[in-house]
Amino acid sequence: AADPALARGAGLYRTKGCVMCHGDDAKGGVLNRYSMSQTIPALERVADGYTKDELREKIKKGVPSVAKADPDGHVPILIMPSWEDKLAPDELDAIMGYLFSLAPKGSGGDDDF
Repeated sequence: AADPALARGAGLYRTKGCVMCHGDDAKGGVLNRYSMSQTIPALERVADGYTKDELREKIKKGVPSVAKADPDGHVPILIMPSWEDKLAPDELDAIMGYLFSLAPKGSGGDDDF
């Protein structure tokens, strides 16, 4: 049976706007012209690089500047805004639970969701 908490997190991921930049199923790939990476990062393995507390802070604070492909060139088109005043704490927790659930078994993160 599907986990209702994860289903809620997946739904919020889609309806709150995460999907617009981080793509379906958090696979990334959305173009970010003039950025060093050229695309918005995937989040499907976010548990490999972040603790829950680190991810919570990153989502709340956003990413106000993105590394430029050319130091003397244009500023990247997209940044990640702060979501602190746009997501209720339980919504943020649900989205994080969904994102951490995408990590392959045995990768980073912990299992207290």
